[in-house]
Formats: sequence, structure tokens, C-alpha cells
Amino acid sequence: MAGVPIYILGTGLLVHFRTPDAQVGYLAMCQILVGFSTGILVLTSQLALMYSIAQADVAIGLALYALFGSIGSSTGVAIAGGMWTNILPYKIADYLPADAKDQAAAIYGDITLQMAEPIGSPIRDAVIAAYGDVMHKMVIAGVCLIPLLVIAVWVWRNKNVKEVQEKERAQRGNVL
Repeated sequence: MAGVPIYILGTGLLVHFRTPDAQVGYLAMCQILVGFSTGILVLTSQLALMYSIAQADVAIGLALYALFGSIGSSTGVAIAGGMWTNILPYKIADYLPADAKDQAAAIYGDITLQMAEPIGSPIRDAVIAAYGDVMHKMVIAGVCLIPLLVIAVWVWRNKNVKEVQEKERAQRGNVL
């Protein structure tokens, strides 16, 4: 459970700092918090899995863990991709100045066209604002899925691995 508040903090702060005008240091701090907590959660979830199944089934259990982790990751990427392709073109069109609105589809479809505009130009600012808006919505969608993480961690069995190891040693005696 120790990783969950850190994860919530890092992801929640991303909602505030995932804007085009945010400083990179704050974004890096949020990513470090999320990465640290993810490391805690992944390791402890694998440990909980290995504890709850027979030793002979650990390889199968970890393979299934990886399978469902990949399914979850793919689902997240699909949601993010769907948001990106269904919201960004409209946001670019919304943010573009009136004289460039007819170029919205071309600007959306060509990164070199987006980058060709100098920083500070109205078209480049519109693209930056659209990207920031969509990324902000994607982070909010991620925050909305955090309750699933809390529920998943809550249902883990809390077992003391050290006691199990001591019990196994006592049963085996001095044989290694």
C-alpha cells in the first residue's frame, strides 16, 4: 500500500503540471514519483503472486501476470491513441487563428509542417496549446483509473514472507 499514495501524488500532480507552460523540472519530478511507485507496486505484486501459489506454478503465474499486464498496457495505449486521434484534430482547428483554420487537417497530419512554424507564431502556439489540451485530458483519464489500482492492492493478501521462510527452515531442519 506504500506505493499507492506516491502514485496518486505523482499522477495527480501531472494533472496540474501537464500544460505547455509548465517547467520541465516539475514534469520530471512527477515522472520520478510515478516511476518509483510503479517499481514498488510491480515488485510487491509479483511477490504477492508468488506467495499465493505453489512453487511449481510460479513460472506459469508470472507468465499470466505478464500477459494480463500487457493486456492492460495495450488497453491504456489504445485509449490514449483513441483520445489523441479523435480530439487533437479538432483542438488544432479550435486553436488556430481564423485565417489558418482551413489548414487544420494538413497541420495535424504533418509534424514537419507543425515544426516549420517559428516558436511564437500563432500557428505554432495553436499547435502547442492543442497538444497540451489533449495531453491534459489523457492525464485526467489516467487519474480516473487510479481507483482500480487501489482496489487491486487492497485485495492482496498480507502475508509475512519472513515468517514463512522461518517455518520452512524449521520443517527442513539444518538441511539446505
